[in-house]
Amino acid sequence: MTPGGGSPRPEEPDVHLTIQFPSVRMDFAACLTAALVFVQDIAAHRPCTVAVDSGHCAGLPRLPNERCAPRGAAIHIGGGMTPK
Repeated sequence: MTPGGGSPRPEEPDVHLTIQFPSVRMDFAACLTAALVFVQDIAAHRPCTVAVDSGHCAGLPRLPNERCAPRGAAIHIGGGMTPK
């Protein structure tokens, strides 16, 4: 995450992430790359549902510890990160 809570990749669009556990729903904004990295991690390690929406994300808190794949890495949903 960048200092001040801004996007680590301001050149990318932000997306709206909805994370749904059985009794808790959380909504966050994140840059597209961080959202994809998050979805990969959640799919491999957490029992919840994540929805990604390109719609309204103004006013939402940033995804905690928003992080991106290293530049030059390709992101594959359902697989790992591999070099281009």
